[in-house]
Amino acid sequence: MPAPEISVLIPTYNYARFLPEAIESVLQQDFRDFELLIADDRSSDGSAQLLAAYAARDPRIRLQIHPVNLGMVGNWNWCLEQARGKYIKYVFGDDKLATREALGTLVRLLQEYPQATLAGSSRLVIDETSQLIELWDGLRRTGLHAGPAVISHCLEEARNFIGEPSAVMFRRQDAARGFDLAYRQLVDLEMWFHLLENGSLVYTREALCGFRKHGAQQTEANKAGNINEVENLRLFLEYYREPSLRHFRLD
Repeated sequence: MPAPEISVLIPTYNYARFLPEAIESVLQQDFRDFELLIADDRSSDGSAQLLAAYAARDPRIRLQIHPVNLGMVGNWNWCLEQARGKYIKYVFGDDKLATREALGTLVRLLQEYPQATLAGSSRLVIDETSQLIELWDGLRRTGLHAGPAVISHCLEEARNFIGEPSAVMFRRQDAARGFDLAYRQLVDLEMWFHLLENGSLVYTREALCGFRKHGAQQTEANKAGNINEVENLRLFLEYYREPSLRHFRLD
């Protein structure tokens, strides 16, 4: 069987109530050359039965129910290692694609701009009932953004202007290293920096994903331990020593 153009990856844990919306948003895409790899990290909420029913209906779905819990980042990396497509698109179990054109738009951006190692978009922020809360448009300009400039901007403001994994697409070959297990909260931003060391970011202000905010997500759990502040400092110290960023810094 030939490899698909895109591997859509859904790592999930105890998100049975959100999974149908996430999965349907992928299956309804106009761009059809994709595989959908879903990895459940030993959920206890009935996710396995729900996912098995979906996998039985659509041959593009590859389903893995882990026998032991790998942890959030471990599951992300497992999905990445198993992906067969040229392009990688994460859609977390509690998020969704916002339009039927999301996959096609992001692939086209990476094809039109081979110097880009990351493609991203603005995103809709939704609540537990999928009602719109706000729009996040971190980069505020469609087109190419130089990698070092984006890294520097994020570091100086201590913010992720790029977006969560559900908001971006990248080439599998560029991410062979995997996500850094030493990070817990800014693990996605650290990976985006890794990709942007070797290329640009191509961005569209069109909102292509829905990022869900709710009390059970890992981000909320991490707030109690000030993990975000600690990891922002760690990233800053790592990249402060990077010569290629020096002329973008406010020293």
